[in-house]
Amino acid sequence: MKSNISIFIIFVILSIFLIGCTYTEKGTPTVREIENFPFDSQRTHDRDFQPTGKLTQLSENLYRFEDCCNVYIVKNGSRALLIDFGSGGILDHLKEIGITGIDRVLVTHHHRDQVQGLCGLVDYGFSVTVPAKESHFFEDVERFWNDVQVYINYNCRSHWNTIRKSIKVSQKVEGGDIIQWGGIDFKVIETPGSTDGAVSYAADIDGRRVVFSGDLISGRGKVTNWFDMHWNYYGFTQGIKASYLSFDRVKAENPNMLLPSHGRQIEKPAAAMDENSRVYDKLSDMLIPNELHRQKHEVREILPHLAYIGNNCYGIISKSGKAFLYDYGYTKRQDLREFIKRFDIKKIDAVSFSHYHDDHNFRVYELIRFGNPERWVFENMVDVFEHPERYRIPCLLAYIRHAAQC
Repeated sequence: MKSNISIFIIFVILSIFLIGCTYTEKGTPTVREIENFPFDSQRTHDRDFQPTGKLTQLSENLYRFEDCCNVYIVKNGSRALLIDFGSGGILDHLKEIGITGIDRVLVTHHHRDQVQGLCGLVDYGFSVTVPAKESHFFEDVERFWNDVQVYINYNCRSHWNTIRKSIKVSQKVEGGDIIQWGGIDFKVIETPGSTDGAVSYAADIDGRRVVFSGDLISGRGKVTNWFDMHWNYYGFTQGIKASYLSFDRVKAENPNMLLPSHGRQIEKPAAAMDENSRVYDKLSDMLIPNELHRQKHEVREILPHLAYIGNNCYGIISKSGKAFLYDYGYTKRQDLREFIKRFDIKKIDAVSFSHYHDDHNFRVYELIRFGNPERWVFENMVDVFEHPERYRIPCLLAYIRHAAQC
């Protein structure tokens, strides 16, 4: 019964798609004008991130500066240690709290909002400490940008959210390392989640055990960006599973307070992380793994005018013997030939695509051997198909595919 319902839904969707296409007398889909997107730059949302540039004292020797990320200042007399650097705006406010110089910056992860201000400093007199597993994003980022994979990329990690040019790195740290400064021991904790090489720093400051937790958590049941935890295309929950282990490592420090890169201080760390875990459990249940081989890849009739051809490909067959293909990615040519022979197809009129991913259109040019059918693309995907070099999105093909809009 369920399979029949699914088949009916597929048929209805394809029918609506065809009906929604408009044609000229020559049979070519016409181009519809799209209204301007209703964006109002004056409107804001109460959840929009807006750096305030506000400097807040959290305890006697601990401050938070609200920049493109939270920059934390640990004070020792007139000297300071910073956790993350942000845009560098903190440099204009240090005198307000009696700071005459910075000795060290501890960086939690490679996202550009953590250290982008360092890119504009020619020579800084303080040391910069970064996670060892992500050090190449700081000291050799030009190679990353030169070699970055753009096309057919199934790596969904947030590597593109990194700085534009390399900075000077003084120290690379791993979990368990201790950094001593101003009579305080900063313990390095490996806390992957939003990135797979992120670290946090635990320290006793003004009588409280605190953990500078980066993007691991941004509040009770909250995280800065869900998408950052989707590491691989087929690994929807990799960042979530890594976060579970990171929470355990942080809890082992028995902290009194978490200090995230985004959001306010978290006064009840264990409860906050437990709530994140509860939310992650629910999300994980929703994210069903992509099973590529869940179907029998054989040509078969679904309905009198609807056939499954193989992989993601379906064919709609007219009474006159013409066919319309829906998705043509890694479909085997022998399967298409079998479809043509079995259903007595006289001509393949057109092919269209549910979306731009390579497995839905990779072999479309092979259709030249089968009469070179027209390629119909929904209007909001045309630019992606014709100018893929403009986009940073996964599963993207390199070559340009001219398409008629539908």
